[in-house]
Amino acid sequence: MYDSTTPNDFDSDTRALSGPASCENTSKRGNILGNLVEERTRASNRLQQTLEGTNLKLGDVATDILGKSGRATLEALLAGQTDPVVLADLAQGRVKAKRAELEQTLVGTLTAHHRFLLREQLDHIDTLNEAISRVSNEIEERMHALDHIEQNACLS
Repeated sequence: MYDSTTPNDFDSDTRALSGPASCENTSKRGNILGNLVEERTRASNRLQQTLEGTNLKLGDVATDILGKSGRATLEALLAGQTDPVVLADLAQGRVKAKRAELEQTLVGTLTAHHRFLLREQLDHIDTLNEAISRVSNEIEERMHALDHIEQNACLS
């Protein structure tokens, strides 16, 4: 049963669409941003699971497998590079200091199927990163517009 004291999605959508931009409208955009960030986290976790299924334990050494070192290593793996020494040479920053450990974690079996899954997962993460950027920019623009409206209202 519908309880008129409890807001629902329809009410929120209706209020957000009526009248000028509001905090609720901005909040709804924030929820979209949060959902995208959560999905990117889930996609990153799936990527990590795929890697672990190949016995590649990149996440044991690189805290961010999608950082510079991790991404360079993943791209090299997808390009067919399997030599742990060559892959470890791609490390940058703090990961570079763990070179011996990194070489050990980069010994695994990567099949064509795994490469396909990893490529799809990386492409999905890239798409999510682009969407996060677009939504963040939209929020920033709307917040700037709200600030401008508030400043003009104060001057009146």
